Amino acid sequence: MKVRGFEYLGRKQSLFFCPKFPLSFFNQEGSMENSFSTSEKQSSAALTTDFLFQKLAAAAGIKRWPERIVAEWRRFSCGLWRIAEGDISAAYCADTLPRLKTFSEEGHLFTTCGCFGRSLRMQADCYPLLPFDGSPLPKEQPFTYEGRIGACGGMKVVLGPKVVFASTEPTVEEWRDISRAQYADGGWFASQATYGDFLSSLPPAQSENERIAVEREMNSSRSCHSKIEMRNSLEKPEAQSSPGASSQMTFF
Repeated sequence: MKVRGFEYLGRKQSLFFCPKFPLSFFNQEGSMENSFSTSEKQSSAALTTDFLFQKLAAAAGIKRWPERIVAEWRRFSCGLWRIAEGDISAAYCADTLPRLKTFSEEGHLFTTCGCFGRSLRMQADCYPLLPFDGSPLPKEQPFTYEGRIGACGGMKVVLGPKVVFASTEPTVEEWRDISRAQYADGGWFASQATYGDFLSSLPPAQSENERIAVEREMNSSRSCHSKIEMRNSLEKPEAQSSPGASSQMTFF
């Protein structure tokens, strides 16, 4: 079985990842300490960690990722508001380490260890999976999962440098749809008597698309809908005219 940069040789054999670093890269005690130059030894722990990750990634043919990647906002959905759960959200596993859940970005596996944001505007702290060849790892640093060992598909992997995935900006229509679903399905958190009251209680819009969507909804006939009326309207969308139907005019 092969995953890009990984090779697993069966359950009864020890884990082995190709290609491995040459033995000359390590000293006789199995430590990397003597392999660094004097200037590298004096560098910070973060630089030492980055140096190791570059070696692991290069050996596996994995490119160096940018610090930030913009991804489609639906990938961050947690499964609420009538939107299917996104793959980035589903890969959250900070509470199950070392057992990992993953998502794919350009053919490479990532795991998610932190999500934050509001409504449709989200960011996630994600880590690429790098092959672990048994080499010594730097001491774990606080406030990051870089360098942690995990298990994925029967293989040992190490979490590489953090990459922040940020969501795209939803369109006006997408903001409209999510606002309607939040009121219809929000339960106690959307306890206002009407949809208009609910919209008035929301925090200030943080984007032009969100502002336009809220303004249009406030001025629409739906602003007077109760929760039951909104739920019914979402479950039974208004009938649309069939394609090719001709419009009619009535003269008095």
